[in-house]
Amino acid sequence: MKMGSPAWTTVPVDVSGPDSRISQPDADLMKKARSLYPLVREHALDSDRDRRVSQVVIDKMEELDLFQVCTPRRYGGFQANFRTLFDLTAEIARGDGGTAWAFGLLNSNAWDIGTYSRQAQDEIWGANPRARITTVVEPAAGPTASARRVDGGYLISGRWPYASGSLHAQWAELGFNVEIDGETVRMMTLLPINEVTVEDTWYVAGMRGSGSNTIVGRDLFAPDYRTQTFVDLMEGNYASEFVDEVEYLTPLAPNHNLILVAAQIGLAQAALDFALEILPQRGVTKTKYRKGSEAPSNQIAVAEAANAIDVARMLAKRACYDIDAAAVFNGGAIDLPTRARIRMDTASIAVQCREAIERMLTAVGSAAFASTNPLQQIWRDAGTASRHAMVNVGVSKEVYGRTLLGDEEFVIAI
Repeated sequence: MKMGSPAWTTVPVDVSGPDSRISQPDADLMKKARSLYPLVREHALDSDRDRRVSQVVIDKMEELDLFQVCTPRRYGGFQANFRTLFDLTAEIARGDGGTAWAFGLLNSNAWDIGTYSRQAQDEIWGANPRARITTVVEPAAGPTASARRVDGGYLISGRWPYASGSLHAQWAELGFNVEIDGETVRMMTLLPINEVTVEDTWYVAGMRGSGSNTIVGRDLFAPDYRTQTFVDLMEGNYASEFVDEVEYLTPLAPNHNLILVAAQIGLAQAALDFALEILPQRGVTKTKYRKGSEAPSNQIAVAEAANAIDVARMLAKRACYDIDAAAVFNGGAIDLPTRARIRMDTASIAVQCREAIERMLTAVGSAAFASTNPLQQIWRDAGTASRHAMVNVGVSKEVYGRTLLGDEEFVIAI
């Protein structure tokens, strides 16, 4: 354990200077996402009911090339910066949280492919530049989880739960543990989705549309060229030879952690927008207020909600800049203090958004919980998403606090 005064101090990050352009969202892609809002909103109840993104929405996203946000230009993709993916996901979440969650992760997982070997990339994107991928970092514990070394790769079996977007993916990135020289090593591999079974297990209260079902496979062959160690992924020591493609140089964890709260910003904004629309149209029950917008309690609530969303957006903007700037200026390297802060920012964004939504629920009143009211779906989606393991507030505070005090013995990968 390393303790003592850290050789660094936290200072504000300038995200408004001349270098801020490296972390600006792609305007054309954002325009496409905004054009999707009516369609996504129209099918939000369908996605919630069917526990998967509406195929109509998936088809439109593909038509607009929105599943190629993180695909390298070599294969006809946009090779966009991280800020673009984050803001796209937040924008789509204004229409539906589950749809945005699946969208964000399918694109974020495509970024992963850009870190693998040329042979793996050619096999996936050379055959289908629009290929979508679902990712599960580790298999469920139990007797079905196994892996062993064989000629040219590994033979793995297991169950991989919470595979978001799995019903719309052509490939799966799966983690497995294998004994190498007496030590357990976590590996990640890419497998065609037609080699596994997607088991219908996603029966949950919120984020139903994400379709985060369970992948099941037995004796799956994971060739070496489609495999990397988890440690290498976490540290940015990638198999890809395309080192000039700076967008794929940053460590895995900051990207994959932060994208988990993009949808929550969009959900919070949707809740605020709905409340601002409905409050002037109806009174406050059992009071003299004929318009909810006249009640000081509601005026305070919308102010607090708007402020919380602003705070969340500012934290997200800074964290996105950290990731994009590291790619452009630092060969992808992000120091541990910054990674810890991004992890803390991620949790803080989730809390700010959840609290903003709670305030809007209270302002609108019990009518918000009618099954036809969009606020109740927003509440369920945000409540579920904000409690994801990688957004855990207590753990994030511990990680950040340890780092501030000079202790880099972490309880979770950052």
